[in-house]
Amino acid sequence: MHNVFEQLGFGGASLSSMSSQHAVTKLLNIAYENGIKHFDTAPLYGRGYSEMLIGGFIRNKRQHVTITTKFGLGNTETGKLPTVLALPLNYWNKRIRGIKTPAPGIYEPQLLSHRIITKQDVESSLNRSLGRLNTDYIDYYLLHEGRPSFIHDDAMHYLMDMKQKGVVKNIGIATDAFNVQACSEEEINKIDVLQYSYDSTISLQLRQQYPNKLHILHSCINNVANETFPKEVAAVDIAGYKLAKCATENSNGKVLFSTRRSQVLKSNLTAYKNYIQ
Repeated sequence: MHNVFEQLGFGGASLSSMSSQHAVTKLLNIAYENGIKHFDTAPLYGRGYSEMLIGGFIRNKRQHVTITTKFGLGNTETGKLPTVLALPLNYWNKRIRGIKTPAPGIYEPQLLSHRIITKQDVESSLNRSLGRLNTDYIDYYLLHEGRPSFIHDDAMHYLMDMKQKGVVKNIGIATDAFNVQACSEEEINKIDVLQYSYDSTISLQLRQQYPNKLHILHSCINNVANETFPKEVAAVDIAGYKLAKCATENSNGKVLFSTRRSQVLKSNLTAYKNYIQ
């Protein structure tokens, strides 16, 4: 039976800011039981706690899911507390201090500053991620906010060796669409996966330019409040409708989304199923 949610992936950036490990497990279970089998995370998300939470969740499901994690950005060391303690402490700390919402502004894309990703950087990050995720392989291993040219030759050779051994199935980059577009074809030819923020114009151009790469889109529903939708689409269905639209456009790739609320997750999946083509 075809899984209509095969293209959808669940983003784990905000998991470590939820109130408890139980709440995270419940949310991930809803996603999984409704057909989502791809999960995205990174060492930077909650100082490794996002990886730990997903790693615990997939313990008996590894052969049924695919995992993206990343390398090359920020400290890859793990927080010292177990997740069962770290999450409520983090949650209530933020509640007590108050969460300030940034003032809205116009996003102006900028080229990433060049940096060198060494073999030691990659090897250390990979080993920590494998441990936190309770797995011996990673499906999609992406340079976080970087370009392939940032990866030192020794580090790229190491990644290719890990790919040959099956420890890493696919290598890629994860950044915004503007910086993916700025990459040369020589850079892109070295990798398998392009993960980037959705932009209706640039995303189309990138898919046309690199049809043989796996394209993973994120942030598709970030600006739905400023968009116009068909009258027959109810307000509660707009996010799911937009996800379905992005998935239809990116028919050979994947689309990521995230939420911390179970009801929103269910609502988005229901609308997505109704509108996917």
